[in-house]
Amino acid sequence: MIAGHLAVALTLALPGAVSASVPRFFAATDPIPRETEHWGSSCSKPAVRMEWRELSKTQQQAYLDAVEKLFTTKVKSHDGKEVSPADLFNAAHSAILADEKQDAFLPLNRLVLAAFDHLLAKHAKYTGPLPYWDTGVDSQAPAKSPVLKSIGRVEDVSGKPCVFIDKTRLMRSKPSRDCVQRDTDAKQLVAHTSSSTSKGAFYSNALIDTIIRQGTSFQSFAKVLFVGPVLRIQNALGGDMKSPKSAANDPLFVLHRRNIDRIWDRWQDVNKKIAKSDGSTTAALVKKNLDKVLEELGISFKLTDADLINIQGTKLCYKYSDSILAKNAAKTASVKDAVFRHGFKRDGSTGASREGDDGVYHGSPSNRRTPGAHDTSDYYNLRHVEPLPDDFLREWGMSDADIDEVRSIETHYRDMTDYINAQDGFVAPSALVNVKSAETEGWRGKTEDDTRSEDQTYQRLADGSRRYLGTFDDVLNGGSRGSRENDDGYEYDGQYPDDA
Repeated sequence: MIAGHLAVALTLALPGAVSASVPRFFAATDPIPRETEHWGSSCSKPAVRMEWRELSKTQQQAYLDAVEKLFTTKVKSHDGKEVSPADLFNAAHSAILADEKQDAFLPLNRLVLAAFDHLLAKHAKYTGPLPYWDTGVDSQAPAKSPVLKSIGRVEDVSGKPCVFIDKTRLMRSKPSRDCVQRDTDAKQLVAHTSSSTSKGAFYSNALIDTIIRQGTSFQSFAKVLFVGPVLRIQNALGGDMKSPKSAANDPLFVLHRRNIDRIWDRWQDVNKKIAKSDGSTTAALVKKNLDKVLEELGISFKLTDADLINIQGTKLCYKYSDSILAKNAAKTASVKDAVFRHGFKRDGSTGASREGDDGVYHGSPSNRRTPGAHDTSDYYNLRHVEPLPDDFLREWGMSDADIDEVRSIETHYRDMTDYINAQDGFVAPSALVNVKSAETEGWRGKTEDDTRSEDQTYQRLADGSRRYLGTFDDVLNGGSRGSRENDDGYEYDGQYPDDA
């Protein structure tokens, strides 16, 4: 297992090859420099990849125009067929599917993103900022996300939910010649009651950022990320995104996967000691998949497994913004050690309830009960996330043993959500009360103070949850699952009744 220590340099000469040197098509022009610490960096002015809502209307439209060109332009594939650049990208992603759920998932995800960026630059002449979709921000109300509404609209065409950009219906050649499809509409993404079509909540940033700071090994973190946020979003959106052979057809795929790349970069920053030698993949596995992707795209340049570990090195040169917050977010209590000592033993059962504008009571920051996946009545607590369907997991190549492991991961996600909700007075940035505020007041980019405060909070959550619940390493490797009690001797026994 290697990270950057054992690298295999690849030089391919394929039909229709571009320059043998590595072009900086990975980096947008006019980068916005920001002081940051990255080990092994030789990239002095990294381009900034921004959350979709941080882009101006003009920048958003320019990006959509470029993506549209990837579907309307015709090129020759390496086997001589006439296809679109978007078809090439889906083929490149499909070529590495067998290895995506292994240790190499995160560097391979970074590879397919680099391939997409290359196509944008080559075929659409795009040089603007490359956006991501922070799904954690929208985790409690996905249907209200401006990203979902902006990156392709869905229209019924002969009974099929086809994706359009402006007036262009997006077409794909595989798995069959048809329009790109997205099953889920706004009403299906969030519902007040459980149903066969409602998709419920996504995984929140409070949860993911806490996990990042638990010191989880790379292998466990990659697996937890894949079966959690990665597949959760793709199953919820449905259509082409739901199938491994067609997922990359949907233009939302890239924004979603850039966010996953951003999360990995955050893990690398927080876990610097193990990030340099994280055992992320083997040279042979990366070499095999690099060959596949480069062949599908018909390009040639030198690239190594080490290049895929560092986004601010000699080949990749970019970084991510700190994302966004609701402009007038609800005030939250800071999470302190005292909360952990009494985290599961509060005075009162629900705390004071607050009445909303609709005359309905929507809980409070002192309400410790976790709402179910489809329950949007609680404005302050994070919701549980629904388990992924067995048939969906099998379509992504998982065995019965793999699915059992997924269920263990999902259970620990639920325990972690309960733990976060148990912190008296804490309101997560993605809580519905903040989504409601953003609907009228809008979003803003995070400041350094915002990020510093969140980092401190999530580190305390990580320390406490590791002590009481254990980590995902423990879940996956059979280790201790934490004390399951607090300093007062109060047992943690699954916490509160679930109303999913």
